[in-house]
Amino acid sequence: LDASFESRTHNAGQACIAAKRTFIPRKHLAYAREYFEEKIKKIRLGDPFDELTQMGPIAQKRFVNILQEQVNKALHY
Repeated sequence: LDASFESRTHNAGQACIAAKRTFIPRKHLAYAREYFEEKIKKIRLGDPFDELTQMGPIAQKRFVNILQEQVNKALHY
C-alpha cells in the first residue's frame, strides 16, 4: 500500500506516470481505506518550494471539480 500511496501523491499526482487506480481485493478494502485515510491526513500541504511541503497545489483550478467528483464516486462505491 505504501507504493500505491506514494505513486499517487508524488508530484500531487500530476505526472503522466502517476497511478490512477489501485486494485484491492474486497476482503482488504476496509483496511486499505483506513490506511489511505490516515496517510492522507498526515500529508503536509503547502508551497512546493518549501522543503517541508509534501504536496503542493493541483495544476489548474478546473481540476478541483473533477477531483471532487472522483472522491465522491469513490466514497459511494
